[in-house]
Amino acid sequence: MLCGGTLITPTVVLTAAHCVTKTEGEVIAANKFRIAFAKFYVNYDDERDTEAQYRNVSHIYILPEYKGQNLIYSFDIALLELTSSVPSGLSIMPACVDRYNNNVINSSMLGMVVGWSLHSLYLQSEGLKKVKVPYITLEECRNAVGKYKNQITNDKFCTLERNDSNTTLPIDSGSGILFKFGRKGYIHGVASIKATDKVYAFTDIRFPGHVKFIDEVLKK
Repeated sequence: MLCGGTLITPTVVLTAAHCVTKTEGEVIAANKFRIAFAKFYVNYDDERDTEAQYRNVSHIYILPEYKGQNLIYSFDIALLELTSSVPSGLSIMPACVDRYNNNVINSSMLGMVVGWSLHSLYLQSEGLKKVKVPYITLEECRNAVGKYKNQITNDKFCTLERNDSNTTLPIDSGSGILFKFGRKGYIHGVASIKATDKVYAFTDIRFPGHVKFIDEVLKK
């Protein structure tokens, strides 16, 4: 499976649990994954990616509550420990994590997501795309998707495709959504499921237990 992810320390990547597990939540072996950083072009070995760095994965952590489709992708986050650190620079920089929920995100506040539309057969992009999308709350999300509201679990928030956008959002499973506070970018969600053509649900890392899970893994 091809997914996005977000570097949160020099040795840890945050992504979606469904990107690293089988259908019912069984974790795939860590040595089956390889992660690319500072990569712009979608083809794995594109020669134009002169600054790209690649790392193997030594360990995968998911929440024990995650059961995949059986629980409609609740608790859909995972942490991947790399075999060696990734150096920070102009092209690579870890995102911040708001461990104490100090940042207040209001409805329609714009978050930034990057991706290639890896799971779109016709609209996949050759180069990485960046899009800003408005945040909508759990309640607003459920109202927006109507009959599909049961797919939006309690640990989610959503983004809504903007009216001025005429293309499918380049959001890949596992990609992080970042909100800017001051001069720093904070990751607040991980792309989980596409509820409708215009609504994408993100696992909210501020949900009770999620930040604690991240902290406990980082302490290891």
